[in-house]
This record gives sequence, C-alpha cells and structure tokens, in this order.
Amino acid sequence: MEMPNDLATCMETIPPALDELAKSQGTVQQIALYCKAAYQEGADVNAVFEQTKNYTNDALQNVVYHVHNVGLQITNFLEVQMKEIEKIDLQVRLLSERMRACHEASGAPDKQLMEAPHPYNQALPSRKLAGHELPWSAQPLQPLPRTIIDLNALDGVGNGDSSITSSRSGAPSPRSISSSSSLASPHSGFGGPPPPPMSSGAPPPPPPDAGFAPPPPPY
Repeated sequence: MEMPNDLATCMETIPPALDELAKSQGTVQQIALYCKAAYQEGADVNAVFEQTKNYTNDALQNVVYHVHNVGLQITNFLEVQMKEIEKIDLQVRLLSERMRACHEASGAPDKQLMEAPHPYNQALPSRKLAGHELPWSAQPLQPLPRTIIDLNALDGVGNGDSSITSSRSGAPSPRSISSSSSLASPHSGFGGPPPPPMSSGAPPPPPPDAGFAPPPPPY
C-alpha cells in the first residue's frame, strides 16, 4: 500500500484506520456473545467449540491487520513530520546565515557587544604603597650622586705629565708652544717658524730682509 507523503493526507488517513480498529473490537465481542449463547442452548458442544475457534482466529487476524495499518499510518505521519521539520530547520539556518552576514556588514554585533551588560567586580581602590610596605625585592633605589669630573686633576700624574715628557725628550711642551704662539705678533695670523738647528761652531745666518729678493738661479 502506497503511503501518503504530505501531512494533510496523513492526518486524513489516520482517523479511518482507528475507526476500523474500533469496529474490529465490536466484532470480536459479537462473536464471543454468539458462541456463548449457542453453547448455553444445548447445541453440539464440539461444533460450537470449533466454530468459536474459527471465528476467534479470523477476528484476531482482523484486529492484527487493523493494528498494523494504524501503526503504519502513524509511523508514516511521524516520518513526514520529521522531513517537514528538517526543511524548516534548513530554512531557518539559511535565514540565520543571511541575518548574520547582514549584521556583520552593518557592524551590529560590535554595537550589541558594547551595549550588552557586563559584570563588574567591585574591588578596593588601588593606592601607592609606602616604603615599609614594599617587599625587599621592590625597595626603591637611592639616587646616585652626580659629581663633576675635573679634567685637569691628573695633569701632573704619571706619564701624562707634559713637563716630565718635555724634559726627557728635549722637545717643547704643549704649554710652551701655546705660550709662544700667544706671544707672536698680533698682525700675523700664525706664529714664527721654529729656529734652525744650531751647528757646533758656525754662527747662525741672518734673517732675510723683507725688501731684498734673492738672485735667480743660474740656467
């Protein structure tokens, strides 16, 4: 038997099947009353027993058929309902995805998150701990004292002494060079050239005159 595939048809076929099952119950009761009356009237006991057995067998088969039919109708009705529910669930999921995409495009989730109530845990206000309240690993460091470095403190100490170095090597010290350059003529931008080395017995040559030009070299 072909079962219907829509809910409306299933709901129309279930009540007639239940009515047939109820009618079979009345038929069984009628068979039982007939057999009881025939047995009490003094008819053939064996014939009444065989007839009652046959009627009961047919009646039970009829009842089983109608129970099976009602079970099939109800099972088919539930399966059709499940299919309809799956269709509705699929449609709802599709609409939910479209709604979520629209919300993400418009920024609605972030706005709802900002407007949603947030739990707030009350706590004591924070304060700055004093020195005796801090642990030993968090004690504040003392500021380092700033001292001015004296660059002239080591001028006369060790190999860096200019007076000792000049006395050993015979070269003029930087201080003497700076003093000689400071005593130079104010009109010239540079100090005079150092004196030439002295020979053992020859006198030093006279300095050249500013107005005298030396003769040209021979060709």
